[in-house]
Amino acid sequence: MNKQKRLGRPTTKAKAGQKATLGIRATADLKNRLMAEANRNDRSLSQEAEIRLEQSFRAQSLLPEVLELRFGAELAGLLLAIGSVMEDTGPFAAFSQNSTLESATHWFDNPHGYDQAIRGAATILEAARPDGEISLPKVKDKRIRDALSIIGQGTANSLIAGLHGHGATVKIQKQAESIGKLLGDIARRMQAPSGQVQIIAEERDSK
Repeated sequence: MNKQKRLGRPTTKAKAGQKATLGIRATADLKNRLMAEANRNDRSLSQEAEIRLEQSFRAQSLLPEVLELRFGAELAGLLLAIGSVMEDTGPFAAFSQNSTLESATHWFDNPHGYDQAIRGAATILEAARPDGEISLPKVKDKRIRDALSIIGQGTANSLIAGLHGHGATVKIQKQAESIGKLLGDIARRMQAPSGQVQIIAEERDSK
């Protein structure tokens, strides 16, 4: 079986300590933005592009440290594991169904790709589950006991409600606004059962 010939110029490995030429194709908008920043910083277009590429690699290497500062080592590790699995699974599953680059790029909108990504994330979380029997706190009040049995769902649904401007607390609303900017259209399709949100909200407000 003949291998498909690679398009474009052949790549050569750069030598340490020497500048190498990197030819890329970019949109007009990206080029104009780079030119504007290059002029503002008194650099050539090539220098500006090089600096920004280096910054992107530095920022990427800092991600584990930033997550650890925000969430602690264990949760940061879980988030990275879940993100890595979903990033690999979603596009592949979506592409396997439609065989288009668009479906792989927008796997969040592909039911099969999204479902497989969720299954991957759930597998990571289940693998990290601690040993022992699950037991609820002993509380006499039925409403409180019911609320404690769905803390996870209630907290998630409160955040989802915040994505639509109905956060149960100021803190949740601020978190939701920051998260919503990253989620974009995904946030608009997320809905939470109002009953569970109300239970959690009332219990928190009563404290």
